[in-house]
Amino acid sequence: MDNNKRKLLLLSFLLLCCCLTRVAKDFCADRLSAEETKTVPVFNHEKIKTEQAKTITVYISGAVEKPGIYHVPVGVRAVDAIKLAGGLREEADKNKVNLAKKLKDGVQLHVPYIKAKAKEKKTKSGGQVPKSENLPVETAYININTASAKELENLPGVGAALAQRIIAFRSKSKFTKAEDLLQIKGIGKSKLGKMLPYIKI
Repeated sequence: MDNNKRKLLLLSFLLLCCCLTRVAKDFCADRLSAEETKTVPVFNHEKIKTEQAKTITVYISGAVEKPGIYHVPVGVRAVDAIKLAGGLREEADKNKVNLAKKLKDGVQLHVPYIKAKAKEKKTKSGGQVPKSENLPVETAYININTASAKELENLPGVGAALAQRIIAFRSKSKFTKAEDLLQIKGIGKSKLGKMLPYIKI
């Protein structure tokens, strides 16, 4: 074999080695990349940020055992939030509340009281205001010293403006008896007589 053939054969062998080395290198690189893709997690920062906001703040008022501000899980329903507030009181009108409603941050969940039916009474009191201590206990359930404006509006003849006047009065001086309401503009003996079956001190 002459020198030219030997050189050509050697050159071909070297080229073949280079090609095989390149192929092997590319193969190893692809395998390594695949393994890294499997083991290294991909982080969605927006998703993480959203998941971190796991609670909302709601105000629960009305006919519940413990009205107040509560921090509850995102997506909580009214029925579960009410349980945190001690549950419904016996006087709660649960038919006026959507217990399946999902709550949003900053909302007020108000549970109204049942409006008791007024009982007509014929008296010969000569216009005297009936005494609150003679009323049946089960009908006197709105505490005028602690009730919210919404709760006070459940009383007969009490609107938003009058409810605010009641709250303004008690902020200066607590009610010691139901007849103290007569000191508030807009409440006379007739209106107080209608309110008495539904209030307590």
